[in-house]
Amino acid sequence: PVVAKKTPDKSRLTQEELEVLELCDGKRSIGEIAMKTGKSYGEIKKIIDKLMSLGYLETLKPKIT
Repeated sequence: PVVAKKTPDKSRLTQEELEVLELCDGKRSIGEIAMKTGKSYGEIKKIIDKLMSLGYLETLKPKIT
């Protein structure tokens, strides 16, 4: 996932959610984010799902060449 172009107000996010949001660059996998934060894959997946549903993240669309 990558940070959405127009994100809602970040002040409503927890420190944990902000940390995950900062690491979502479209290059890191959920597993890599989990390793970097010291959290489990499941915890990170849950946070990413929440951030996506709230409009903070979006799915990276593959480039067609």
